[in-house]
Amino acid sequence: QASLSAVSAPAAAAADAPSDADAAASAAAEPMDIDATAAAPPPPASSSAPTSAPTATEALTHLLSSNFDADLRPCLVTLLKILDNIIAKPHEPKVRTIKLNNAAFAAKVGRCRGAIEVLECCGFVRESTAVASRFGNSSGGGSSNGGVSGNNSHNADADVIVLPPDNEDAAQLISMRHLLAQKAVQVVGMEEQDLPRYKGPPRPVALVGGDSSSSSAGTGGGNRGNSTTTFDPYKT
Repeated sequence: QASLSAVSAPAAAAADAPSDADAAASAAAEPMDIDATAAAPPPPASSSAPTSAPTATEALTHLLSSNFDADLRPCLVTLLKILDNIIAKPHEPKVRTIKLNNAAFAAKVGRCRGAIEVLECCGFVRESTAVASRFGNSSGGGSSNGGVSGNNSHNADADVIVLPPDNEDAAQLISMRHLLAQKAVQVVGMEEQDLPRYKGPPRPVALVGGDSSSSSAGTGGGNRGNSTTTFDPYKT
């Protein structure tokens, strides 16, 4: 009986001892149990989805609600003159390029929050003068958009806002022009006689018996028809 006990004790001990396979499985599972990265929750999904460009109404609402009326008056007048000059002279390079660091433009438009975005809604894009020169504004001479010289070689790093030919949409420009004039009167309290007179786009054929002096509601005065008089949009 003692012999049987002596034989069974090692057998029981061997049965209780883990096998080599069990030990290997335990060793392989152990790092997974203590690996903090495996147990960590996945990072939250990024919420910075790309935002769409504001509409013309949204950009104008932002401009009107973010600035004092005293700053808005010269800003709106200048924006109207810029659009008027482009509408009257479609595809004219010199009226489609504006230096952002021009002193008069910066004081009347650049300082107002949302003003540049209004121009961007009309198709303007921010570029360097080196890039903007590819849009055709490489000839010498001044610009009726306020000190924007056609020859920008003296300051190739100057920032400009330019309306590329492919972005020029007469209907869009006219719509924004009317909206600006309407808000200037209704929201800022300006008088129509204080706004630039609307010239309108050029007419390829003269209208027989047409009245070119009829006024357009909310556009700041009568239609001058085919007037080609140049003007400085920064003069008030």
